[in-house]
Amino acid sequence: MVTRTFPQPLQQRFRWAIRESILIAGIFLFWIGVGLVLVSLLGAFVFVAQVVNVGPSRFLYELPRQSGVMWAAVTQLAGATTGLYVLVRAGTILIDRYQSDPGE
Repeated sequence: MVTRTFPQPLQQRFRWAIRESILIAGIFLFWIGVGLVLVSLLGAFVFVAQVVNVGPSRFLYELPRQSGVMWAAVTQLAGATTGLYVLVRAGTILIDRYQSDPGE
């Protein structure tokens, strides 16, 4: 028995759309969390390296300023993950729709 992907009443369709939107927002929030953790780890690494006085290294002073590159990568990963989710979800909806009985 195939379950319906789209509920028939309009109110249930809105609830379904809101659930999917929350899931997509969760994907973006996950990647923002990953980015914040990476920036924090990078800052801690630079702080420890400067406290230990590794030596005059231009790399250590330039590293915190390069966080924009990391955020660009996180943004691209978030977009790719969300796009992949939407494509897979749309594919499963189409497959479920075409495999359902015509009388339903």
